[in-house]
Amino acid sequence: MRIENASLYKHKGKWELNGRELKNRIVGIISDEDSHIHSLEIYLMQDSSTPYNMGSKNNLYIFIGATPGESDRVDAVLNIGGNTYAMQSFLPKDQSKARPIMDKDNQIVGYYVDEFNEFYIPNEIQDFESDAINEIIIHAIKTFAKEVVAEFKNINSWIKSPNKDRLKENVVKYLSRDKERLIQALKDEVEHREERIRHYTRELKTMYDSLFHKKQQLAQEESNDVNGLDNFIKGLDLIAQHPQVSNLIVEQDKVTINIDKVYAYADVRGEEKRFYIGNMTVKIDISNTDIRFFGDNPRNGYWGQDPHPHVDGSTGNACLGNVSATIAELCSQKEIYPLFLTCLDFLENANTDDPAGKKIVMWDEVDEDGNIITHGGEQSVGETFFCEHCEESYDEDSVTSYYVYQSFDSDEESVYDAEIWCEACRCDDACWSEEMNEYVNDHIVEDIERYFAEKDDEEELF
Repeated sequence: MRIENASLYKHKGKWELNGRELKNRIVGIISDEDSHIHSLEIYLMQDSSTPYNMGSKNNLYIFIGATPGESDRVDAVLNIGGNTYAMQSFLPKDQSKARPIMDKDNQIVGYYVDEFNEFYIPNEIQDFESDAINEIIIHAIKTFAKEVVAEFKNINSWIKSPNKDRLKENVVKYLSRDKERLIQALKDEVEHREERIRHYTRELKTMYDSLFHKKQQLAQEESNDVNGLDNFIKGLDLIAQHPQVSNLIVEQDKVTINIDKVYAYADVRGEEKRFYIGNMTVKIDISNTDIRFFGDNPRNGYWGQDPHPHVDGSTGNACLGNVSATIAELCSQKEIYPLFLTCLDFLENANTDDPAGKKIVMWDEVDEDGNIITHGGEQSVGETFFCEHCEESYDEDSVTSYYVYQSFDSDEESVYDAEIWCEACRCDDACWSEEMNEYVNDHIVEDIERYFAEKDDEEELF
């Protein structure tokens, strides 16, 4: 089996050799033994005694100039093909998991860690000439391939396996997992089909309810004749007689109502106050259950220049709240007069518990005679907040508050000790930290930036 992926990495110390050529030779040697190795990584190290524990059954790691754990420096001599090489080598202190690999002359050429499929060549050879380095490494790799890699081709052989009990155990374990996966897959399929049945049941129930409703609607429409629209006509007459209605335009199923001098009532800090909204126009599309509101006295509201606190001035759409269902029902029943009264009641009230309703104070507060008490924008509905930096109180509707963190914990890489600051203090003495994604006090910015800069600058091994 040819190795699919192979890589070679050099330590930044001195290694004078052709890395590509060495990698290709090692790949050829390992592949010639018909091993089950799929990928190979080779590391040219320098005085390293770190156990990397990186390999696996199908992934082989080779470390040259390293040992698996703490070691003692010793003098070593290798005789290879008539050449004698004297060098420093490393002898692992703990050889319980590192099997010595010995050539035919009983010379140790490396250590193999079976658990992680790692081969260590412990010789200090980076300062040798390239030909010597290649000969020592290739000798060790050939020995390793014959002593260890060659075993892999029989590892799954029922006849030649060196560890038949382990092979049996692996087969039983795999078949058990396979059965468990099959059982789980069947359970998932059963649950999926049961959920589909529940879905179809709910869908059938919805379709049945819709059919029942449509049958009722059909029966009602069939029982009504043209005279059944008398209520709609009477409703239009009642709207026209309302003292605040200055005009009523009816175009087929579309009704436009002009309402003069609309006043809205709102609770401002526990006191009911009256505000002049202006002249309003209500456009009703009966067939589409669509209602739009427009006015001649827009103010700076929640959406922009709005004719009413609860109406988006750019579209005329209203946030109807809990009356939306009532309005939809009245439209469908063509109850035009009750629909008009509901819309008028909506215009004459503002809910200061929601953000849009709080903007009612942008309209002029007036008394019962229409005299202005307070001009729009001169009072507030919102609560106040206390800035812990300048120790001043501010209206939350006119000044934005921010959480600003005062301390940095490098161990946890987090900020803490949050304080509420006003916008001015935040601009003067705090800034946004990209690393923490929060506003932080200026006095900890340098600590945060230094910590992350040092973290980024840490030297990597390769």
